[in-house]
Amino acid sequence: MCYQVGALVLRNNYAQNVAISNALAQSPDMLHAQQRFLRHLVREGHLDRALEFLPTDRQIRERLAQGQGLTSPETAVLLAYTKITVADELLHTTLPDDPYLRTLLHAYFPTALREKFAEQIDTHALHREIVTTVLVNDTVNTGGTSFLHRLREETGASLEEIVRAQTAARAIFESSQVWDAVEALDNVVAADVQTRIRLHSRRLVERGTRWLLNNRPQPLQLAETISFFSDGVEQVWSQLPKLLRGADSEWYQRIHDELTGAGVPDELATRVAGFSSAFPTLDIVAVADRTSKDPMAVAEVYYDLGDRLGITQLMDRIIELPRADRWQSMARASIREDLYAAHAALVADVLTVGNGTSTPEQRFKAWEEKNAAILGRARTTLEEIRSSDAFDLANLSVAMRTMRTLLRTHS
Repeated sequence: MCYQVGALVLRNNYAQNVAISNALAQSPDMLHAQQRFLRHLVREGHLDRALEFLPTDRQIRERLAQGQGLTSPETAVLLAYTKITVADELLHTTLPDDPYLRTLLHAYFPTALREKFAEQIDTHALHREIVTTVLVNDTVNTGGTSFLHRLREETGASLEEIVRAQTAARAIFESSQVWDAVEALDNVVAADVQTRIRLHSRRLVERGTRWLLNNRPQPLQLAETISFFSDGVEQVWSQLPKLLRGADSEWYQRIHDELTGAGVPDELATRVAGFSSAFPTLDIVAVADRTSKDPMAVAEVYYDLGDRLGITQLMDRIIELPRADRWQSMARASIREDLYAAHAALVADVLTVGNGTSTPEQRFKAWEEKNAAILGRARTTLEEIRSSDAFDLANLSVAMRTMRTLLRTHS
């Protein structure tokens, strides 16, 4: 028992060090969000910033002006307070009792005890505390100190709902396997390459968390949600090199080549190169379910349509929008999610033309002929926006209005 717990402690210490490294790599980009979280902790009576030697708002403004973020010790303190407050709140919810999390409880004990005393472990006096501790460590170590607070601000969801969604997203996208593979590269590839992969993985999971919060009934049933998405997501993800077109394909190949050139094994590089294009697999599986289509058939139309309508380039412009404060971040996230939703809805519309043997090209041609007038006007507007010298919420909002016009026409 002592050995098992000791191993868990060592592993969590490693994960916490990784979390701090990830946070430092994102400084000072996350300092605005960290400042808001610090204020929240103070308002709730959880934190005395002076006692913990954490910077004041004035000092944070000075650091932002100088392009600096929190230091390693400050980040470690914030990480600790995040875990303490999150664990305390989650203990008063039903999440620790979710059957899916039973594996976290059993993983805490040595193999011999798991095999011999499974029933006794289930009824352990501290089973809820054990599950909560392990879950909070996994959630915060992978998501970062401000992740839960930011998602609360952006979505209005409860802490339990956000943790459920993030747990499901991590399982659906198999992020733990990626992080384990990255850990195995310690002293094999450069540390900044490992950090880059972890941050890419974190971004994918964060987007998946938002999607699940916005598109699935809450609170999520973990086992049911993970089972619903996992096979379809993996099926599409494994075929991404064949499915991607144009800019998406070029981006995929560039990331793959950069990673393999840095010493990352081909299997892991292939997985990571697909992160940006893997997020839409949630929409693809959902559309496949609504339309009773095979996920691969939906995926073929999805990536083909994205290339033909220049949706990928439009998404790139949205991602480049500034996020210097909470409102810019929320506006950026909102317009990005609107575009993903519009893309998915248009895919469903394209799937209504043609037949079971139609190729994506044939479906698009039939759809284009059916809607030639409105599509021509939309293309003209979108092309003017894509060729703009600068991109901001004004012209990108017009782009989204154009996409919504297409949706209204075809609804």
